[in-house]
Amino acid sequence: MLRRSGKEPCDPHAAARAIITALAGDTHPQRLLPGAPAYSMAIEQLESMLAEIRANEALTKSADFDAPTA
Repeated sequence: MLRRSGKEPCDPHAAARAIITALAGDTHPQRLLPGAPAYSMAIEQLESMLAEIRANEALTKSADFDAPTA
């Protein structure tokens, strides 16, 4: 048995129910992150990536054919 068994931050049974509920709906999420820790980590990572992308917007768009020369 795993040493973390019974100490998971997310209830495996509740996670399974969430997955089943998602699959039973009319639309299915491409990503489902059962549990608050997984959700928080994903949001933090995505916000960090978005900030980096936005910080480099001008440089990124400078690669376009019609981009003004700097």
